[in-house]
Amino acid sequence: MFKEKKVLVISHNPFSDTRNNGKTLSSFFEKWLPQNLANLYLTPDIPDFTVCKNYFQITDLEILKANILFKKAHGKIYRSAELKNFTPKHNGRLYNLVKWFFVKRNPFAEFFRELCWKKSKYQSENLLKWLDDFSPEAIFFQGSNMPFAYKMVEWICDKYNCPLLLQLTDDYTFIKSRISPFAWINHLMYMKEFKKGLKRAKSVYVISPAMKIEYEERFRCNHIFIAANSVEPIEIGANKTTNFLRLIYTGSVSLERWRVLKFLGECLKELREEGFAAILDVYTPLAIDDRLKSQLTIPNIMSYKGCLDYSGLIHERTHSDVFVHIESFLKFQRKITRLSLSTKIPEYMVSGRCILAIGPHEISSISYLKNNDLAVVVTEESKDELKKAVRESLFDATKRDSLATKARQFAMENHNKDAIQKIIYNHMHGSTNDEKNIQNEFPVF
Repeated sequence: MFKEKKVLVISHNPFSDTRNNGKTLSSFFEKWLPQNLANLYLTPDIPDFTVCKNYFQITDLEILKANILFKKAHGKIYRSAELKNFTPKHNGRLYNLVKWFFVKRNPFAEFFRELCWKKSKYQSENLLKWLDDFSPEAIFFQGSNMPFAYKMVEWICDKYNCPLLLQLTDDYTFIKSRISPFAWINHLMYMKEFKKGLKRAKSVYVISPAMKIEYEERFRCNHIFIAANSVEPIEIGANKTTNFLRLIYTGSVSLERWRVLKFLGECLKELREEGFAAILDVYTPLAIDDRLKSQLTIPNIMSYKGCLDYSGLIHERTHSDVFVHIESFLKFQRKITRLSLSTKIPEYMVSGRCILAIGPHEISSISYLKNNDLAVVVTEESKDELKKAVRESLFDATKRDSLATKARQFAMENHNKDAIQKIIYNHMHGSTNDEKNIQNEFPVF
């Protein structure tokens, strides 16, 4: 009798119904039996229990405290039955300091973070018992920008003699500063662990055709497959708004994306003075600080509306005309996102709404939409170009509907949830007969 493998997912972000990487994990494993799925994750994020119901959490803050107090980092176990008691703190001076320090992506901060994890004793009795109780038969690792996560994966794979499946969502294989000695040390440490991970993995899943092509050539890796975020068609109906055009953004403002949103808001303000009435509402998966809220506020034009759960997200999308996707024009951020395909793109496309995409042409998410003619795309940080695109395309209902219809059909054909789930399921259980045909059908950037 066939037996489904027990899969331990190791990731920075937990399974989620609304947040980028966690949302991708949910789309991959939603048909897995809950008792055969567990998630070891490394951030303070609050998980959702729709797909996975068994979590172990270790955070940077706990690792730092363990180093300071010369104690073990015990971690925390969360299961669906305990959801009502799950209220992790996302405040406090020490938490905010650690978050600010590590999120900066400063070479010294990353070196210090790696050192803390290396010196910490995170292999606690609590973690070992949780792992033994679950007894994983396969590891699915959502790749990291830090070497310590790869080392953790290697330790667990060795301990339980598990095959590894590796997913890569962003490119971290570049040197972040050529003048910083810490950047060079970090790069060498990362590449050592990253290459070991590629070699060890039974299958490697990347998020875009561009990443697959580059990594196959650069790392001589012949077991790379495309597994972008997958979606199911949803019907959200037509928006009844008539007196103004409502644009919404539902995503992260990290990697300096907020700057592009502010730029868009300023353009909408100038268009309002020309007689083109539009508003932009911004929603984020996690709360943001007051400084960012003020940057994302222009009275009667642009507003920060807070966070949404899945039902709230569907509601707001139903009452909108245009979905906004943005990528930063800044050099460092472009390096990180150039090979990535945003998890929001397939969701936007399948929803039946027109997409406005703003960002550099070399970013995969932007080129994907532009090359396949799926959105109104602006690739220059130019107010004239952006206002022209909004004026000529977004305020033309016929053009909006035409793009929305084409994008929806494209998403249904190329981001098929069942097909991607089948690839991962077959790889997990030893069969690789079906994925090549699917990979060949994926659109090229």
